Amino acid sequence: MKQHDPDSQVTLPQPLNLFTSKNINVAFQNSHVNEYSPLNPTGTVPIRFSINSGSTYLDLSQCYLQTTFQLKKKEVTKVDGKDVTKFVNVTDTDKVSPINAFGATALKNVKVSFNGRQIYNSNDLYAYNAYFRSRLGIDCSRNIDDLELAGYSEDDIKSQISGVGFESRRDKFIDKNIFHTIAHLDVDFFKQKKFLLNEITVDIEITPNDMDFNLISQDKTLYSFGITDYRLYVKQYHILPQLDEQIQMSLKTGNLAKYPYTRNLLNTHYISSGRYDYKATLFNDFIPKRVFVALVDTKAFNGTLATSPFEFKQFNIQDIHISANSKLMPTYPCELSRNEFARCFKDLVDTTENSGLTFEEYLNHTCVYAFDFQSYPTKIATEIQQIGTTALSIKFSKAVPANGIQALIFAEFDSLMAFDYGRNITTALPV
Repeated sequence: MKQHDPDSQVTLPQPLNLFTSKNINVAFQNSHVNEYSPLNPTGTVPIRFSINSGSTYLDLSQCYLQTTFQLKKKEVTKVDGKDVTKFVNVTDTDKVSPINAFGATALKNVKVSFNGRQIYNSNDLYAYNAYFRSRLGIDCSRNIDDLELAGYSEDDIKSQISGVGFESRRDKFIDKNIFHTIAHLDVDFFKQKKFLLNEITVDIEITPNDMDFNLISQDKTLYSFGITDYRLYVKQYHILPQLDEQIQMSLKTGNLAKYPYTRNLLNTHYISSGRYDYKATLFNDFIPKRVFVALVDTKAFNGTLATSPFEFKQFNIQDIHISANSKLMPTYPCELSRNEFARCFKDLVDTTENSGLTFEEYLNHTCVYAFDFQSYPTKIATEIQQIGTTALSIKFSKAVPANGIQALIFAEFDSLMAFDYGRNITTALPV
């Protein structure tokens, strides 16, 4: 017998590897999931949590928020000739539903601090941050059970304000007027898998959206929709004392605990009515590795009961591109019509991993433009960071409608956070 390549490594098939066993994990004493209640009373905002890790190491990728939602409708009945108002359960004939992924998107703002230093602020755009992640599968599970627990249901192919997904979310409240969601906290640093060092206090501040943003109603019935309770769950590990001592000694000698992660920035640009084009500088420092752009009606963005804030329309776009220094994305001209959106959809599919989005959904209500500036996308390495100007350019074939448009920009950057022995933070990008 002869090898095809003499430099190939010789390997033994696993079924014949009879004299070895599994490696033994000697890192942990035990692990547990801790439940945290808000520091302030229910009904007061913002909601605050504080996690004092003490001697434990935190797995923030296993940080979940359990939220109890209540949905009722107002009903007026006659009692002894007088009108009596009460709130009752919704039924399957009521044309009402929470917004999609409401376990996460019902939140307006999330702030996170480590030992008093703020490392994350969603700038009142947390709902869109969470929706982009769950809808496009950006560092987020697309497992159907995880999505359902977070209050996510696939919208109808043609509409977000009616149809199967709309009704599925409403039906969660029919038997009882409450529903418990469990959703990851979609904080960019929480997406990396390394355990957070011990002796760090994590403070989390949460502000919910108004009901007009969180609820979609297609009839004139008065509804009550709100949050009655929060619980935070975090996975914590007690590691072996000798391993912890090694880590502390390494920190004492000047080594840093390093956490590479993908930082995301989400911002908006208002495009006023009557315009046929729009240009804006997005970033003046680091070039992002990926950018996603979506357009939403300003009225829906601000929140109205009759609209979905996640209905991303085409708005008669004729051309859209992003430039970063001398690089233009896409590199080919975009002359868009309904039949030519296939190229944009293919760019989105290639840029994301598992969106589950169909072309019809894309055309009707989830039109997201994807721009990937990475030369060779991989999760095991980062590319050389480039400095320059990133700019957006849009042309419309018809004038921007009366309400104006909000352009949502979801951008990602390779970043690094590090801690010294005193738990002081240094970063590759400002936070």
